Amino acid sequence: MITKAYLAGIILSITAMAPIASASQQQQIDAKKIMEKANYVAHYQGKDFRADVNLTIIMQGNPARKMQMKFVLLRRDEQPTAKDFAKNPEWKNNPELCCKGQCYYVRFPNSSNVSSMIFTFCQCFEKEDAKWVYIPCLDLVKRMCVLTRRTSFLGSNLFYEDIGGRNIHIDKHELVDTTDNFYKIKSTPKNPLSAEFAYYITWVHKNTFIPVKTEYFDKNGKKYREISVLQVQRIQGYNTITKLQVIDFEKNSKTILAYNNIKYDTGIPRDVFTERYLRNTPMKYLK
Repeated sequence: MITKAYLAGIILSITAMAPIASASQQQQIDAKKIMEKANYVAHYQGKDFRADVNLTIIMQGNPARKMQMKFVLLRRDEQPTAKDFAKNPEWKNNPELCCKGQCYYVRFPNSSNVSSMIFTFCQCFEKEDAKWVYIPCLDLVKRMCVLTRRTSFLGSNLFYEDIGGRNIHIDKHELVDTTDNFYKIKSTPKNPLSAEFAYYITWVHKNTFIPVKTEYFDKNGKKYREISVLQVQRIQGYNTITKLQVIDFEKNSKTILAYNNIKYDTGIPRDVFTERYLRNTPMKYLK
């Protein structure tokens, strides 16, 4: 359950960012549409995105251990084509529906092991997700096996799917509760074997559609993992999640991800997310 203190802090930071929907609008919206909007706000705003990222992994114990890494992250959304709009005319007026896929470029400036990485998501499942890394000491660009979305991102408690967003069309969504400020959505995989969880609960802020907290439950109904938004800022007109926390209760560890120096819509070309740019760093877009 979300605590009152947690809600108060989040509401204080994001309530003023957009007008709250009217009562009639709230009645008309359904669970799937809520999740479409939440997925768009969390992962697809702007045509592209860059940020300096601080990732901290904290492993509880005696003593507790902490590991930190810094990297630059570039993201570019796959834009719908005229053919896509002809096939799906509702996409023109509903950008949250046309989340085709994304490309990510990760640059590790202080690493002698792997200096850069590219991974791609295809939300329409028209092609396989993929990942490439560049190993500078061997001058080797290596394509990894097909990217499994629900595997650890850089050894943290985050999954690749947490970075790029889960395809909301592979889950069934149910509006189980509403409060003055939040929609509470229960999502269950249509294919129970497609994920390690049985279902997840998302608290979506009514004002901004930011998915403030997501709780994951196993087949016995036990919560074993949660993702919480810790900070939101309005950047270039976009309500942006700038800090989040992931807790794995089974591993007794957590990860904090903080974004700084964020820029949207810088015009990052598609070529940056190809293998040759793993060796030839695209400094123009990393600054």
